[in-house]
Amino acid sequence: MKIFGLNKAILLTFSLLSLLTSQAFSQNNFTGNGRASLEIKAVSIPGKSGLVSCHNSLLAECFITLSIMAQSEGFIIIKNTSANPAFNIRALLPADWTNVSQPSICEVLNPGEECSVVLKATGAEPPRPRTTMELKGTNTNSAFFDLEVVA
Repeated sequence: MKIFGLNKAILLTFSLLSLLTSQAFSQNNFTGNGRASLEIKAVSIPGKSGLVSCHNSLLAECFITLSIMAQSEGFIIIKNTSANPAFNIRALLPADWTNVSQPSICEVLNPGEECSVVLKATGAEPPRPRTTMELKGTNTNSAFFDLEVVA
């Protein structure tokens, strides 16, 4: 009889441990301790109507060209692929790229939603060669795209 009671206690203990472990695993998997995951879905082509799909934003496959003369804008379409909201998503531009502004960023991007970061060529600064840029939020992974500024 004591063996039967011991089996119940062991079974109950394993059940409780299994439940706690699965909850901890799912919280780490789906919430990532508050971290959000970004993916660049597409970029715009200035001067043309349409978007170019990006298949791997971790490898800077997305490419935007801005024109100083036309003061063109480029759009980066971002998707939050996590279960947490992403905050303050913006392109991290080099300090000397003063001829590119960001008129809009994604302040809050809820899970599964998409938004656009806008880049605009401004001023008469010199053209800039194709350079890999980082896109990041305050609680996100990094995604990358290439940007060049032409006259």
